[in-house]
Amino acid sequence: MKISATPRVYHSAKVLFAVLLLILSVQVHAQVPGATNRTIYTPMGQAVDALTNPENADIRDYAHNGNIQQITQHNWQVQLESAPTTTSQCHGWAWSIYAGGPAVEINGDVRKYFTNDAVEEIAPMTEDNWEEGVIIVFGKNMSVPVHSAVTTSEYGFVRSKWWYGAVYKHKLEEHPWASYEQGWYRVAMNGSKKVCGFGSTPTYSTTSSIPGASYAWKLSGTPVGGNSSSVSVQHFFTPNTIKHLSVEIQCPLSGTTIKSFRRICFGENSGYVPGSYYIMGSQDNSTLCPYTSYTMYVSAPCVASGFTYTLPPGFTVNWTSGGSMSFSTGSGGSGTIEVSANVWCSSYPSTCCEPAPGTNVAIAFAYVDTSNPYCGWSMSASPNPAKDYIDIETGSEKSKDASMKEASVSLTSSEDAGEWYQLTVYNSQQIPVFTTKSRDRKVTINTQQIQNGIYIAEIIRGKERISKRFAVNH
Repeated sequence: MKISATPRVYHSAKVLFAVLLLILSVQVHAQVPGATNRTIYTPMGQAVDALTNPENADIRDYAHNGNIQQITQHNWQVQLESAPTTTSQCHGWAWSIYAGGPAVEINGDVRKYFTNDAVEEIAPMTEDNWEEGVIIVFGKNMSVPVHSAVTTSEYGFVRSKWWYGAVYKHKLEEHPWASYEQGWYRVAMNGSKKVCGFGSTPTYSTTSSIPGASYAWKLSGTPVGGNSSSVSVQHFFTPNTIKHLSVEIQCPLSGTTIKSFRRICFGENSGYVPGSYYIMGSQDNSTLCPYTSYTMYVSAPCVASGFTYTLPPGFTVNWTSGGSMSFSTGSGGSGTIEVSANVWCSSYPSTCCEPAPGTNVAIAFAYVDTSNPYCGWSMSASPNPAKDYIDIETGSEKSKDASMKEASVSLTSSEDAGEWYQLTVYNSQQIPVFTTKSRDRKVTINTQQIQNGIYIAEIIRGKERISKRFAVNH
């Protein structure tokens, strides 16, 4: 937004020139009465001459009104971030943001922060490699640079304190010192900004030259690695996930903490494009029962065809249809169901790597296990196909013989009699068309109003889920 104010507007070029000269002079000499000298230290231990300023309303308001005049004159679009104060000026504010130091005024000695110290000079950043937390010094080759600013996470925008005035967020080119030569400085952050190999483990590093330093790394707020100048990050993220890596370096010589950032895009050109899956009949997509049929539904993250399924030993495929598969568990066991397909993930502006290769790409891995203590019920559906009605019957199996897996269930057991269960019927799009709770061994469903097609009846009893496919054909 554009800052609004009602200062007295000076139209005289002579007065404006005098104001600019005064602003420049304040960069060189302290102008706040009552300022006291103090010494602070850079991360590498260089002594910096600084000033501790009292609050002075006259100087503060004069500086602030002069800034407002320039903002209004040039129609700069700025955002006010903190109120004006004489306790620091541009260098003291910017380099305290960098180093975590006190709010002070720093003049000529500001050069020590970016000369033989903990930062490195980099080329001016573009939209492709823009990062937050980079210090820009204007007039870097003058004996006393005239302004310092800090980049934000938004491309082309910086934050800076305008003399003894306010702190603004503004465009890089919209401030009174924009025409001066620039120097760009940052705490070193080495490592790729694009990681395309799923499962790969790239390494990132920062400066290791600060005596006695300790390090704390975070990936989008989550701690990673240890107390080291380098860290490894493993790519197990969904394609085109943006993460922000940061490191905080505690510097004992200055008693402050400096930071560095890296924006990382984890891509998809990996031979594995993780999709999602759902195993109907399993409560947690993992726990199954022996001698039971299940249906697995797979959703690829992009266009996919030519699905193939690899099952654990002893499991068999009943049928497949694109991204769905019915399988039987046989006598049981455990292992991984692997799903592959021919995929093509189209590029879009936020994509950081090339689209995924299209041939036989793995899209899902499902670990399953039939050692389920809740197995014991089964169900039948008849007549199948149904015309006007269908009976869903439930019961406890007397044995776990494979010959029973498609047979109707004997209902002579009494150990499960009267136990509540939920019955839901889904259409082929997994949309419920019927649901009820019952304690009866048999539920009759009127199918006259149900369209022809394939349906799945699912029963949930406690932690157990069982399902049965049936057809409706009027």
